[in-house]
Amino acid sequence: MNVQRFLLKGVFWGFYGIQGITLTYLPLYFAHRGYGAAQIGLMMMAGPFAAVLAQPVWGYMSDKFGRIRTLILLLWLLTATSSYFLFTTEGYGYGFLFTLMLHFFMIPATPLLDSMAIHYAKQWGEAYGPIRMWGSAGVVCFSLLTGAVLAWAGGIGQFPRLFWISWLPPLLFLAFLKEIRVVSPLRPSTGIGIRLAVGKQFALFLFMVVLLAIPHRMNDAMLGIYLHDLGAGGRTIGWAAAAASCSEMITFGFLARYLRNRNELTLMGFVAILYGVRWGLYAIFPHVSTIISLQWTHAITFAAFWLLAVQYATRVVPAEFGTLGQSLLSAAFLGIAGLVGGAAGGRIYEMGGGQAMYGSGAVLAFAAAASFLAVRLIEKQKRSGTK
Repeated sequence: MNVQRFLLKGVFWGFYGIQGITLTYLPLYFAHRGYGAAQIGLMMMAGPFAAVLAQPVWGYMSDKFGRIRTLILLLWLLTATSSYFLFTTEGYGYGFLFTLMLHFFMIPATPLLDSMAIHYAKQWGEAYGPIRMWGSAGVVCFSLLTGAVLAWAGGIGQFPRLFWISWLPPLLFLAFLKEIRVVSPLRPSTGIGIRLAVGKQFALFLFMVVLLAIPHRMNDAMLGIYLHDLGAGGRTIGWAAAAASCSEMITFGFLARYLRNRNELTLMGFVAILYGVRWGLYAIFPHVSTIISLQWTHAITFAAFWLLAVQYATRVVPAEFGTLGQSLLSAAFLGIAGLVGGAAGGRIYEMGGGQAMYGSGAVLAFAAAASFLAVRLIEKQKRSGTK
């Protein structure tokens, strides 16, 4: 295997593994510190709020200076520094502030990694999906190991030490990965760049992404709490996260090529319908074993949707603003949707429980499905009218 391929896949494996355990175990750690569901929802909302502000800026900087690897390394070091203060200070105010900072630096690395993978994939004549698959593999490994290690080490209170140790593999892989120079022929100001990258078509697409992603981000923030309230232990919660990521690997690794050159809006409409069915089943069958089984539907919901969304953004955004386009997509899915999903999910959960939260998520997913299919139908009618 080419050394650079191995290193890039290792970077995806390590970083997505850390993201996975952060989403799964950080809410449980906050509950361990005595915060309520609404407070946890607000804290998990802080990161996505930061992402809304940070991702377009970092994406623009990447397009402007063409040093993706260097920016990722800087973001990771700042993430580790923020986590130190998050885990060593007391009080909800400090917790909120340093959670905001943690995500402000960690989340923008995701679209930068995606952009780097897309550039490398083009150089190697490969698809993006098989590279992204290693991120899912990392979530599986880290989730299972974290659940087992925490059970052995004394519980969720040991999460900070495990979090810091987990940063060693991706940092080592990234340190030896070569810088990829992406030279853009245009160097406009940030405002002009965003206007060029986001036309009406892409802006409408981002709105529909947010609509679909809100219940997904509700699930990210509250699944661990929901399973815990249903009687699951830390190891079982790790298995729930691992099941979702295992299912992702199938789509990213083996089905990605079948989604290429298809109409993304139509397929995303059908994926949104499946999302609605998924959240509806989470609400109707509140049992640990059933929910863990349903986590496998992640392959035909999130993984399929993300491949299609990345493909759509790559196609409609001008090439010289490719990283900015991916950053805006990530800001919509992780940022704006996370902002609304974290706050609304925590509040609905506190007022009506997990079943009410997932029921409302199903309604939003079906609304998103109708939006994707309606926009596709309008586009088709317009094209027919011009012939």
